[in-house]
Amino acid sequence: MELLTLPLHVEMLNKLNIETAVYVLGLEVYRDYTRQCVRTVSVEELDQWAMSLEDSPRAQYITSYRGSDIPYRFLLWLIVYHYKNRTILERKVQRWVADQPPSTVGLQKEEGLGVARAINEVVLNLPWQEGAEYLGMLTGMWLLSCPEASILADPDCVKELARVRNKGTQPGGPFSSLVSEGKMTEDDFWLTAVLDHYLYLTYDFELA
Repeated sequence: MELLTLPLHVEMLNKLNIETAVYVLGLEVYRDYTRQCVRTVSVEELDQWAMSLEDSPRAQYITSYRGSDIPYRFLLWLIVYHYKNRTILERKVQRWVADQPPSTVGLQKEEGLGVARAINEVVLNLPWQEGAEYLGMLTGMWLLSCPEASILADPDCVKELARVRNKGTQPGGPFSSLVSEGKMTEDDFWLTAVLDHYLYLTYDFELA
């Protein structure tokens, strides 16, 4: 699989403000990848691949939600997030240090589209399984490395961080074990988790 471009794509995302970066990953890139898969990959192929993965995301979903009728686009997202979570657990990168957040505020659509095109040039030319892995790795590496200054400059991220801290919420979810194992600080966990949550809210599973 093409991995040489991953650090470059992570760097491109980290130079964007948060709103633009989640627009790139959650809408533009994921939408175009999904459209291509819908045209070329049957639901049976998708389902078989999901079930073959270690700690199958499909099996976990069925266990959690007691149902097996999973929408195609959501199942595809589960596969991408399988690789995202694995990347975070492996701690492939460290958080970037930036003294200042990006100078722009709000959605910078033209700048974001340029980054999306660069990512899509790689993702859409990979076999679909490798495309899912690439997207998952890219997402995980961005969540881990996105500068704290950028996250704290985004009002939605700040609001969510305040909410979980005021409630005294304890780390949970697929990568919370990093905190208990001493591989990630609780502060870094919440920066990653809040950004992950913000990105999830950006996905539109009805896009085609």
